[in-house]
Amino acid sequence: MSTSEPPAPSGIHHIGLTVTDLERSGEWYSRVLGLERAFEIEDVQGRGRKVAFLIPGTPVRLAMALHQSNQGERFSEFRTGMDHLAFTVADRAELDRWVARLDGLGVPHSDITEGQTGWFIALRDPDNIQLELYTRSK
Repeated sequence: MSTSEPPAPSGIHHIGLTVTDLERSGEWYSRVLGLERAFEIEDVQGRGRKVAFLIPGTPVRLAMALHQSNQGERFSEFRTGMDHLAFTVADRAELDRWVARLDGLGVPHSDITEGQTGWFIALRDPDNIQLELYTRSK
């Protein structure tokens, strides 16, 4: 590699979400998406607490932070920052299983929708963060 080419990241280490209630969000992500709670820490800069969850089958962690200065406002994809978070699922049949699971848990969600690169279901977490369960291809 030449010095003019920037180094490339080799993957995603973790995704960080700011939430208004760590216990409520943690319970929801565990119950609905099956994420495994890994550890909890106090933020080293004194901003609040963080909880990390493991995403099954991946090395990626989903970290949730409750910042002391959080005013409790709900998430909106219409402000600068994250638009949504999409998790990969195997195929369309897997989405059918997710629909059954979400319906069984009483979690509102979209219909299975054909996107540009695959099929997906959209849903929202307790802080209104839009999540998608998305196939890699059609």
